[in-house]
Amino acid sequence: MTESAREERKATGTSSQTKRRRRNRRRSQRASAAGAKTPPTAPASTTTDAATTDAATTGAIATGASTAGTPTTATTTPATAETAATKAADEHKQFSSAEEAPYAIVSIQATGIHPKTSRLVSLGVSTADGSGNIVDTWHVVIDPTEDPGPTHLHGLEPADFEGAPKFGVIQAKLAHALDGRTLVAHNAPLVWGFIVAEAKRARRQANRERSARNKRGRRRTRTRVARIPAPARIADTLETARRQGKRLDDARLRAVARAYGLDVPSPEASIAGISVPERVRTLDDVTTTLALFRAQGGLDEGTTLNLSLIHI
Repeated sequence: MTESAREERKATGTSSQTKRRRRNRRRSQRASAAGAKTPPTAPASTTTDAATTDAATTGAIATGASTAGTPTTATTTPATAETAATKAADEHKQFSSAEEAPYAIVSIQATGIHPKTSRLVSLGVSTADGSGNIVDTWHVVIDPTEDPGPTHLHGLEPADFEGAPKFGVIQAKLAHALDGRTLVAHNAPLVWGFIVAEAKRARRQANRERSARNKRGRRRTRTRVARIPAPARIADTLETARRQGKRLDDARLRAVARAYGLDVPSPEASIAGISVPERVRTLDDVTTTLALFRAQGGLDEGTTLNLSLIHI
């Protein structure tokens, strides 16, 4: 080996040793710094203070923590509240099958008369079997997410909307109530129009919330939005009355029912009528609609003469 090669090899070896020493020194310094930051561990006590244990247990119960495992927080975020509301709506009541109850009678209350500019604020649904016997009944107040307007429009006070679910929360349950059945309503285009309009609003809102989450850089998630309900057909008692030749000076439900000889309260506003709670009035409208549908021959097997039936 030449003299120059030996000198180069010696210099390289010296440089490598220097680098190793510096590396080892830095590791030692980091280990020392980490040890200095770690607080000393207190020795475990072999005795338990009963008062301390009772206080800790009481605190755990008050805050929703478990003394047997990992503590759980009792704080409810808006997302958690929405999930809880959805679960409550789904589990509150399940409807019978369409085979057991082929009819779904619906009555609504809204802030106006046009689905595109007004909002649904309450909904009453009853399912009925082929003989017209009511099987299931459900009523719900819906949060319109905007000013619901004056009480005289729908009978609801501002306090009635506290804790009310949005339409998107109850949409899946409503679909279960209507799917595969004959939806019976008075002025069905209006009732069905509000249901479809609210379902579309709920879908648009879910899409906006998903886009906002994606823009904030959060993990992309698919938001499940219930579809528009799918009744087998829709029966309109108002249009049926016109087809059957009834002369209607008043197209309101109770006026049409009286035209068929049904014993129902007057459709005219009264002091007694104003004092009736919205839930009672809406569900009374459901039973009146069913009685009117029966009087029109809607429940007669195989009878479709002069009935206003819209196949979906």
